[in-house]
Amino acid sequence: MKEVVISILQVFAKLILQKYKPTIVAITGSVGKTSTKEAIYAVLASKFSVRATPRNYNNELGVPLTIIGAGLSPERERAKSLFLGKSPFRWCRVFCRALWQIIMPARYPAILVLEMGADRPKDIQKLVKLAPPKIGVVTAIAPVHTEFFGDVEKVAREKRRLVEAVPKQGTVVLNIDDEMVREFAKHAKSTVVGYGIESNEAEVRAVEVHDDIEIGGSRTSDASEVRLPDIELGSIHFKIITDGSAVPVHLPSVLGHAHVYAALAACAVGRAFGMHMVEISRALLNYAPPPGRMRIIAGIKNTVIIDDTYNASPRATVAALETLGGLSPFSKSGLSPVRYAVLGDMLELGPYTESGHREVGRVAAQNADVVIGVGVSAQWLVDEANKTRLNLPSAEGNFVGHLHTHDEAEHFLQERIRPGDVILIKGSQSMRMEKLVKGLMAEPLRADELLCRQEKEWLTRQH
Repeated sequence: MKEVVISILQVFAKLILQKYKPTIVAITGSVGKTSTKEAIYAVLASKFSVRATPRNYNNELGVPLTIIGAGLSPERERAKSLFLGKSPFRWCRVFCRALWQIIMPARYPAILVLEMGADRPKDIQKLVKLAPPKIGVVTAIAPVHTEFFGDVEKVAREKRRLVEAVPKQGTVVLNIDDEMVREFAKHAKSTVVGYGIESNEAEVRAVEVHDDIEIGGSRTSDASEVRLPDIELGSIHFKIITDGSAVPVHLPSVLGHAHVYAALAACAVGRAFGMHMVEISRALLNYAPPPGRMRIIAGIKNTVIIDDTYNASPRATVAALETLGGLSPFSKSGLSPVRYAVLGDMLELGPYTESGHREVGRVAAQNADVVIGVGVSAQWLVDEANKTRLNLPSAEGNFVGHLHTHDEAEHFLQERIRPGDVILIKGSQSMRMEKLVKGLMAEPLRADELLCRQEKEWLTRQH
């Protein structure tokens, strides 16, 4: 039945695209797709009529649902869940909406911004055939979802199909700081625009990148008697250089280079649509990254939580840890802030599982004062962090520990953390590390607004 539904949706989606002919911006990569999608949406929506993939609807079901609109009102079509379950009535509504758009004149977005994921071989091939892109964006390649590919090179070949699908009149936007992605330029028929932080060859480049975080005074929340930090919890400042000019950019309430890369990709896409840099810089003030992607949240006891719980891969976790290690938090309490890294298992790594966790363990020991591994595979992370710590004189007195559940981690942290401490929390989806964030956040009643996986279908799951 699922295959029948998908086939019907794809037929409807193709007919809708043929009728309205929107410009399609497609995004793929192992990490960073959703943040990049949100940054591109923020830029383009400031000037054009745009629809973007809701949440992570980036597969053979989610892409046609996005094209159809899935029965969502225009003002809420990005924010509302598209979870339809097994209800025949809900699916009939989707089919009726699709038919209405095909038969009758209707308002339709000028631009579709679509995520395209690949869990198995030929996934991208199917999606670009369904929704041929005019602009293709590739974020980065990493050993994620390798069970069905075997190795990262095969993952790269599948992602490359997006580049090959962009026509000569289109534009390919590549993160050229990533070696594998940089090689994709050789397979492009269209104009190629590179973006990056490290590479001097990038046409769109970020310089003077600063992550800021400060723990200051306190105030009382109207919603509770919890004491909250009286601060902008964190932000990123940098300049984008392109076409010989530099424009300052400010991204509020987030940390980490991942968001800088998202903004750079959005800048390249905005330029492809004829936008100028001042427009793009202003539009990025509205960039609202999804929950669980290096979002800054007020924690209990005047601490700050870096919530990166949406998912985890070795590459993304290393980047998050390096951001943590590069922070210089200031506390008016007079106490020296402690940096905590609470890291759950990284799943779906296949043959890279042990090596990936050990790599993260080495980096964690170098960038965090306290390292806590949560889960079965995290034992390798903890083992490597302990080995690394022995060779770091500056790490004397630091703590590395292994716990089995996020409930154990919550109990440990509630007893140990002090005002001014910074807590990075990260793990794969199935580890449900957002539950730990909820247990430590200063305003748990805002969990539905601030945290990932707060939809009913997630909250009712046992794990």
